Amino acid sequence: MEKECKLCKKTFEVDSKSKRKQFCNLSCAVTFNNQQRGPLNENHKNKISSSLKNKRSNSPNLFPSGIEHSKSVGKTTKGKYNGENVKSILDLSKRTTSKILKRIGVQCSNCGWDKTTCDIHHIKGRKIPDCDNHLNLCLLCPNCHRLVHEGKLQICELKTLDEIIPENWRDYYYG
Repeated sequence: MEKECKLCKKTFEVDSKSKRKQFCNLSCAVTFNNQQRGPLNENHKNKISSSLKNKRSNSPNLFPSGIEHSKSVGKTTKGKYNGENVKSILDLSKRTTSKILKRIGVQCSNCGWDKTTCDIHHIKGRKIPDCDNHLNLCLLCPNCHRLVHEGKLQICELKTLDEIIPENWRDYYYG
């Protein structure tokens, strides 16, 4: 049996057991559903479907949030975050590290660039003992990072993470 896709208007074959009877593929179904929700507003309230919004408003206990919830979830994240047991920011995932640095508002330790995520550079390399210590790490924009590796930027000019990240950087984990 042939049907016309509700989004792209292409015809496609549908067998009697198929659940996809309105769209030719999953991409068309998702695109159509997102269009039905409308554009995102400032508060991103339209990002959630109306049925999920209703469920959330009728049963808020099913959707925990806040700092306490974040802390409880943090305890189950494969042991990556154990509060004070984390010695270096590199003990966390790249995504978490990036979020923490963004929350702190740090910028390139050489030029001050802050348009997007900077790179973490090992000043004395990775082959030394305790290479992920904040005294051996600095934050560089992609351009300065390249300059360091090409020998065009002096290592002595770089500020370490120990100098630019506050001692309470762990507090930004739950931001």
